[in-house]
Amino acid sequence: MIKTKTIDNASKTFSGWNREKQDMRLSHFNTEHFVCACIDEAEEMVCITTFLLADRKVVDAVKSAANRGARIYLLIASENTLEKNYESEDDFSKKCINSHIMLLDELSGKIFIRSAPSNHAKFVFIDPYTNNAKGYITTGNFTDEGIGGRNEEMHYALEKKEVDVLANYFKHAFWNCAKHEMRSRQFVPAEKMMISVDLPTKTTQSIVTSLDGNKSLHDACLSMVKKASKSLVVSAFGFDNRNDIVQEIAKKAKEGVKVIVLSRIRPKNNEAVEVLHKAGATVYGFRYLHAKCIIADDSKAIMMTANFEDVSFYKSFEVGALITEKKIISAYSDMLNNWIENSGWQLQLNTKLGNLNGEVIQLKDSNFDKKKEIVNSITFDCGIHSPSLELIGNFEPKEEIKKHELILSDEKIYATIVYSWECEPPRLEYGSMEIRKKRDKGSPINPNELRGSLLKRMQQADTESYNPKIFTEPSGRMVVAIQDDSELEKAIELKKKMKCEAIVYEK
Repeated sequence: MIKTKTIDNASKTFSGWNREKQDMRLSHFNTEHFVCACIDEAEEMVCITTFLLADRKVVDAVKSAANRGARIYLLIASENTLEKNYESEDDFSKKCINSHIMLLDELSGKIFIRSAPSNHAKFVFIDPYTNNAKGYITTGNFTDEGIGGRNEEMHYALEKKEVDVLANYFKHAFWNCAKHEMRSRQFVPAEKMMISVDLPTKTTQSIVTSLDGNKSLHDACLSMVKKASKSLVVSAFGFDNRNDIVQEIAKKAKEGVKVIVLSRIRPKNNEAVEVLHKAGATVYGFRYLHAKCIIADDSKAIMMTANFEDVSFYKSFEVGALITEKKIISAYSDMLNNWIENSGWQLQLNTKLGNLNGEVIQLKDSNFDKKKEIVNSITFDCGIHSPSLELIGNFEPKEEIKKHELILSDEKIYATIVYSWECEPPRLEYGSMEIRKKRDKGSPINPNELRGSLLKRMQQADTESYNPKIFTEPSGRMVVAIQDDSELEKAIELKKKMKCEAIVYEK
């Protein structure tokens, strides 16, 4: 008789990230190359804004420009801001922070370095107000992980008139918003210069910002989402459900606009991406995604440094580029689609385990160290077991099952677990000795029971077999032995009365 015990997890629901495809090398813009090439062309001035600077090639390019006589201005986030973000997000490794400090120390005395706690913008431009003006806005920090190629990032090449706008933003942030500056390899309080700078607030210009209370970036994003009628693609490191732009994206999804969301997988995003998914958006997750953009109806786009969080739009220095050029928008779309196809984890809410394949990360964890593989089915052969005959129909090898449970991998989720065993009828062991009882008075003697020598036959004449018979097996186990199933009921009573361990077949 073959018996099985099945643990069916397939009908249980799962909420989290599911990836059916394997990681491949993604198509990234080579931002580091463009940034360094831009700095190499500087004749008079280089202006850089980044949350963190830890890219060796950029530093070498900056030093080379300084040696040529160009003036270099670097605006970073203040040290306490870096440490706070490192502790709370693990976005930057300790090694990256240490590299940032080391490279700043290396540049000290060669360039002008200031820090502002509100700074989160990332861009570089050279020689503003000249015919050589050029530059780039990037979503990535100037680190090996950012512009160096690990993260999913984007960049935008600035036109001369856009450099002029960005130069004004930089001038205001560098001289009026910075809190510290580096002198003699140490940061000291920075003196506000109070330089008058025009900060336009209209969203009609192509470069928008959140600098010092400016709402042009926020208003441009909100307007673009509200006007979308067919499709929306949004990408960001951070999403906050309380942000009005996130709420408007969810509203568009409910209205039937095709919404695709690309998000870094991190616990702080869970509430927002869950709301967006329930509204009808398709949500993809990434381990290293850091690109921030909106593409509406395949005809308008914003590439920016801001996340979809109030702190980005109201408290940080962020910048964004409004884009209508079809060639650029198409390039961005192709890149986002490539990311989705090759490395995207898709958010699934209340999905049955039986409908999932590949790898999963539970939404409540959002931790890549806890990702697991979905296994549709696994079967364990628990071997052959011979329990007592009256138990054979309901026997379960609990110890064997427990032993196999110990080898179930913590890195896998099993939709179905099957434990299988074969229950053969237990039979009397060879060499077993019959236990007989004293013959009842008046009980007839069956000559066929008498065997052996005269003495033995005389002894047997004084005893008789139990009905059914009882034996002691070589192992020491006392059992009731029956000829066929018609004796089973009697055997059960006798087993209990005589405290036998099992019921077996005699043959």
